[in-house]
This record gives sequence, C-alpha cells and structure tokens, in this order.
Amino acid sequence: MLYSTSAARVGAVLRGGCSKGVSARAMPDPIETIRACLASPLPPGYRNPGPRVEHLLAPREDFVSTLVAEGLQLPQDVVAGLIEIGAVYCCPVPPALPGSLACEPSSGARQAALKQHGNDTRLSTPRRASRTSVAPAGAYLRVHAHVKRFPAAGGADWAARLLAVTDEHVVVNKPCGVPVPITVDNARESVVTQASQAFHAAQVQQGLCPASPCAPPTDPEPLHIIHRLDRCTEGVVVLGRGVQAVRAFHDAQHSGRVQKTYRLLCHGSQPPPLGLLTHHLAVGTRIAGCPIHSVAHDEPRPGTAACSLIMESAESAPALESVHGGPVIDCVVRLVTGRTHQIRAQMAAIGHPLVGDTLYGPLARRPGQAPMEVAKGDLQEPELAIGLQAARMVVMAEDGATVLHDWRAPEPWWTQASSCGPQHLAPSLQ
Repeated sequence: MLYSTSAARVGAVLRGGCSKGVSARAMPDPIETIRACLASPLPPGYRNPGPRVEHLLAPREDFVSTLVAEGLQLPQDVVAGLIEIGAVYCCPVPPALPGSLACEPSSGARQAALKQHGNDTRLSTPRRASRTSVAPAGAYLRVHAHVKRFPAAGGADWAARLLAVTDEHVVVNKPCGVPVPITVDNARESVVTQASQAFHAAQVQQGLCPASPCAPPTDPEPLHIIHRLDRCTEGVVVLGRGVQAVRAFHDAQHSGRVQKTYRLLCHGSQPPPLGLLTHHLAVGTRIAGCPIHSVAHDEPRPGTAACSLIMESAESAPALESVHGGPVIDCVVRLVTGRTHQIRAQMAAIGHPLVGDTLYGPLARRPGQAPMEVAKGDLQEPELAIGLQAARMVVMAEDGATVLHDWRAPEPWWTQASSCGPQHLAPSLQ
C-alpha cells in the first residue's frame, strides 16, 4: 500500500495498493531526480526540487530496503543512498496520521498493529532505518525522496574548524549554509554530524580511541547540541560531550554567565548609534506564504518580549560597497537577551538589515515607522550566507569574575578575499 505527499500535492489521500504485495506503482518523478538529490558532489546548477514524501505499509516482513525498492520501483543503490543519508523511516505501528492523509487502509492497518504490538508510543514513532533494518508485516515506512542538501557541509574542512576541545565541550567554527542539528531527511550534512566525525578522527589520530567508524545516522550523535545558530549564520558553536555538559552550560546561560558577541555586516550609509538597543519582539509571526519570523516593535505589544543588544562598534566598509551594491557597515554587538532571530529583526527595525538577509531585508524600516506590509512570497529564508557571525563566546565562573572559557571565531567571511563576493550569497541576492 502506498500513499504520498509532495510539494505540489500535500495531503494526498491514501491510494489503495495490492493487498498481497507492495504497490507496483512507479513514482512519477524520474529516478534521475532522486539520484541528483543524492549525488556528491551535487551536479552543476543543482536546484532542490522541493519536498516529496512517500508513505508505505509493509505487506510482509522484509528488509526495509527491499520493501522501499519494490514499493517505489527504485533501484537498490538509490534506496541505499536514501537510507545512508537518513531519509527513510520505519515503525511497527503506523502513527495516527493527519486527517488529510488518514483513510480506511491506514486506519485499519494501525488498528491491526495496535492489537498485535500494543499501545506503546515508542512503537508508533518513526525512526531512521539502517541498511539492516527489518520491517514487520503492516509496518509503516516513510521515505523522503527529495532530500534537501546542504553542500557547504561537504566543502568545509571540519578538522580545521574545531576551535577547541575540552573535557566537556567540542567547539566548532560553523560555516554558513549548514544547519546545526540533523534535519528530517538529511542526517549527514549538519554541524553535529560533521563535527562528531572530525572529533572522532582526531581522537583516533591521537590514539585516544580505537579506529572504528563513526555512528551512522541511525545511532545517537556522540556530541550533544547545546545551542544553535541559524543555518545562514557562521561562527562559534559549542557542542557537549555528554548530557551533564549540556546541563552545566544551560545553567551558566540562565544565570547570565555566558556572554555572546556577534560581528555584523549591514546595509546603511550612516553607522547605527552605539550603546543599548531595545525592542519588543513578536516571535513566531506568520504571514501566508512566508516563513515564520520575528518582528521588532518600538513599544510593548501583547505577546511581545523585551529584547536588547549593545552596539559596541560600527564602522563603514567602503571597500565592500561595490561587492554588495551600496554602502555597508561592519558592526560588533553583544547580546543582552537571546531571542529567536533577535539581531536580524532588530537591525531591520532600525533600517540596517544584514547583508544577504532575504527574510528580514524586506522588513527594514526607519526608526519610528511601522513594519512594512509584506505579501505572499516577499520573504524568503536565506539559503547560504548573511552578514552575521557568532564571533566570540565567554563563559564565566560562578564568582562572576573568573573566565572559564573564551572561544573566538576567525575573521568573518566578508573580510576574506576568497569569499566576500556575491557567489557567497544566496542565488536570489547575486
């Protein structure tokens, strides 16, 4: 049995399949499209085709790879690639599906599986499949056929990006264009995965651990995410070497002992004023057809929270004007609060949007003006670099005077001759 969703047709109803075997219906997408999504390196001019999710019910007990290959009529090497990158999920009990997908075949299979396996939520939670995963009859399979890729991950020298290793932390200089956590369809191209592999290789080289392969996508990451940066932001990211390290860092952060300094490259003919900058941030703003974003208001409003940063320096960068299509300013700010997209929203609110920021650039306004009205499609999440770097992180001891850690990133991308041109930005900004 097979039912699917795609970018063009989200929430397609379940199509009846063969009750004695996996559906033989071929996917309408050319196999070459899926191969292109899995290629390393990606083909020249590659554009992500948009999400496509296929859902199957296993008609018999068999290897997940076999069931997916038969159900979607895909070659085994393509299925192996999807499994290796972490795009295939399986669970013995079909989950309760949204109304747009749920119908008699899926509901009946779920009831039968519940009767057989019991009502344990862990059995109805899809988990990434491995090459050796076996699905029982009636199991639920989910395949993310169009994997969203992050090619910047493959182009980075992750060993050189390890800034520091302590007993509790691994500190990484995150490149632009790479998410910190693994994504739903890509467990390979993320900071946590790539840093874990680089850290493991360094441990092996130093003779501190045996030479065994790093954990595949189906296993827990050996490093733990402590905090995150936006995909389009570069700079200092701290990963924990255990749960206790994560808790200790969060305790330090909640008690105000973690200081974060950012470097910005923003548009504007005159530098913004130095000192404290405060707004009232509406996080999770939704506009039809646009990504969720934050809006910085000058005055308190229902549902907003105060946010502040300190503008420590702001200098015009005339050498970069020709590259970025007008005057730009290089700034250093220190966070007082840390809210979602705070810096990006606050800089847009004072008329100095960050270079490359297709999400907050259209929202830029002058002080005292209301946020600009935007329509469907006006805002787009940046795919690659914006003018934002997590430049420094300082962790203080409980006495508030002793510096425990002081981690700094190298100079930001816009100061480097090899990467300061338009080719470093999202295609829509070139």
